[in-house]
Amino acid sequence: MTSNEPGSNIVDVLDFGIRADGEASCTEAVIAAVAACREIGPDAVLYFPPGRYNFWPLAGHERDYYESNTEVVNPRRLAMLFDDLHDFILDGGGSRFIFHDRIQPISVERCSNITLQHLSIDWQVPMGAEAEVVAVTAEYIDLQIDPLAHPFEIENDAIFLLGEGWREMIGGVHPFMADGIHCLPGGGDGWLNPGWHTWRATRLADNRVRMYGAAPPVLHVGSWLVLRCGARDHAGIFLTESQHITINDLSLHHCTGLGILAQYCENLYINEYRVEPSPARHVLSGHDDGLQVSNCRGQVQVRNCRFRGLMDDPINVHGTSVAIIRRSEDGTALRCRFMHSQAIGMPWGHPGDEVAVISPENMLRLAVCTIDSFTMHDEREFTITCAAGWPAAAQPVFALENLTWAPEVEIRDSEFLGCRARGVLVTTPRPTLITNNLFASSGSAILISGDAHQWYESGAVQDVRIIGNTFESHCLQSKYQFCEGIISIDPHIEHPDPAAPAHKNITIEGNTFHPTGQPLLYACSVENLTFTHNTIIPSADYPPWHPRHTAIALEACLAVEVHDNQVQSVPGGAHPALEIYEEALLPHSN
Repeated sequence: MTSNEPGSNIVDVLDFGIRADGEASCTEAVIAAVAACREIGPDAVLYFPPGRYNFWPLAGHERDYYESNTEVVNPRRLAMLFDDLHDFILDGGGSRFIFHDRIQPISVERCSNITLQHLSIDWQVPMGAEAEVVAVTAEYIDLQIDPLAHPFEIENDAIFLLGEGWREMIGGVHPFMADGIHCLPGGGDGWLNPGWHTWRATRLADNRVRMYGAAPPVLHVGSWLVLRCGARDHAGIFLTESQHITINDLSLHHCTGLGILAQYCENLYINEYRVEPSPARHVLSGHDDGLQVSNCRGQVQVRNCRFRGLMDDPINVHGTSVAIIRRSEDGTALRCRFMHSQAIGMPWGHPGDEVAVISPENMLRLAVCTIDSFTMHDEREFTITCAAGWPAAAQPVFALENLTWAPEVEIRDSEFLGCRARGVLVTTPRPTLITNNLFASSGSAILISGDAHQWYESGAVQDVRIIGNTFESHCLQSKYQFCEGIISIDPHIEHPDPAAPAHKNITIEGNTFHPTGQPLLYACSVENLTFTHNTIIPSADYPPWHPRHTAIALEACLAVEVHDNQVQSVPGGAHPALEIYEEALLPHSN
């Protein structure tokens, strides 16, 4: 069925002058096809017959967006813009969407009941390169780089990658194992000592590059390096101020920023979202996080997904806290400021929103009040009012968290494989369930933070259940930020008070751990924490490295239960760090 048939609600992009597997840019034609969908109204379907479709910035949309955790580079360049559409489906038909230069593939604004399905997103020239290690000596390492896949040049002893419309010097290097699936143990950030910027590059024959410097002991022939460059500037899929969004059967092989970024959206359902290298690449997938959910509400459901080869975290769910900088004399108005440069200009408050006053020192909620009005002054500052008067605790030096724009989260039946950073980061005051997932992340598999100091993100959690997951031996093989345990509950609190914990009600039950001497759990400032009915099967895959030598470490926690956990014996003899896991069998209460 095509748009030429009477009464059809399907708009076929081939009716707009493009063809599947053509070399020309489809950007302008797809804009016309979206306009045709708008004329149909509700229930329109934009359909791509199977094939390859190229998108260039030329003739595309440009729009100012303030995107969470992303550099401000307005106007952003957009390939496909869906705004003010309702009951709409984008059906890629299993097609490959190939993007060129710096561009945002899909943007969704002020839509409802929208579905994105059956497509893949990739770049002709990714912002980053793969390099196979082919020689390692005490003085240098040799890298093999495919110049067709990753055009590059060397200038002043430095590697520059050459993209379509951009040229960037390498700014980071991240090592992976020969299988391309897992990060190299011990290869976290800062592993190249005294620093990549001090290494000298020279080009050899056969597209090899020799890097002069002292190679770290973890590096060996057959390893892969991802040579990373460029700032995050466009999301792969940007969702804003929309409701009831479904993403189904979608592969993201690369983007120039966050993979999916949802902010100020309500009800997000993601199924069979795969972030992994394309068949043409071995290691590298996304430039940053795979899924970032910022200041959303309702339900966030993630099911049957897979993440590997990302240069940051697979999933990050959080809010944005702001600092109070001035209180009016009558106490009805607060002037507030966005504190991080990658979290500005957003519609932080709305009349009727419930907000909490939080202390940056201990992340405790001091008072709760309701917004009557919200007025932006510039991209950094705004004023919110409460006609009844803000609580006395709402004073400068304290922060505000919007409790209304915080979602319930469910993450299940998914795989978190080798990515540069961690696995799942989630900090929301509403219920969170993480269940039946497989974790093999480089840093902590699960991180629960809480921060009103640096990123100024969410406050404390109130109800988290981590149940029935498997944590492989690859977890916590590199010490990235806040990686204090395979499960790390590590809020940014300078002086935690054991009598007044920030986080509450965290259950870790029925999971299976395969640790190699690393801590299972680190928990700071938690009330009502349980670690029960878990199975620990020590692994000898890698040597222990973490400076903490206890299976469970608690700091300023209250009402903790640790019992009915089982440590299994290791085939072939005792694990050298088995005793730290036997501690997990002991009952705890504090």
